[in-house]
Amino acid sequence: MQKAEIASWFNKFDDAEEIYRTIDRKDLVLEMRSKLGDWPKVVQIIEQGAGNDEELKKAYKNLGDYSAERGKWHKAIKYYSNAQDNESLVEAYFKIEDFDNLEKLIRILPENSHILDTLGERFQSMGLCDAAA
Repeated sequence: MQKAEIASWFNKFDDAEEIYRTIDRKDLVLEMRSKLGDWPKVVQIIEQGAGNDEELKKAYKNLGDYSAERGKWHKAIKYYSNAQDNESLVEAYFKIEDFDNLEKLIRILPENSHILDTLGERFQSMGLCDAAA
C-alpha cells in the first residue's frame, strides 16, 4: 500500500491503481479515482464489483453534470437517467425542448414531488396548458 501511495503522490495514478489491484483493494482504487474526478473510470470500477449503488449514482450524476457543462445534453440525459436524478433530468429535457419525455416523466414522479410544480410552471410558460395541468 505504501508503494501505491507513493505512486499516487507522484501522479502515477495508473501505477497506483495496478498496485491496489494486485493487493485486491478495489475500494482504494475507487476512492482514488473518485478523488481525481475520473468518473468514467469510477463507473468501470463499480461495474467490476467494487462500490455500491449510491456511489454508482453519484458517478453517473457527475458524468451528467460534466456533459451538461459542455452542452452535450443528450449524453447528460443518459447519465442523469442512470443516476435517477429527476431534477437534473427535467432541466436537460427543457434545454433540448423534449416535451414528450417531460410529459412521460410527469407520470413516474410521486404526487407530492416539488419537481411537478417546476414542470407545471415551465409547461405553462411554453403555452402547453394540458401538460401544465
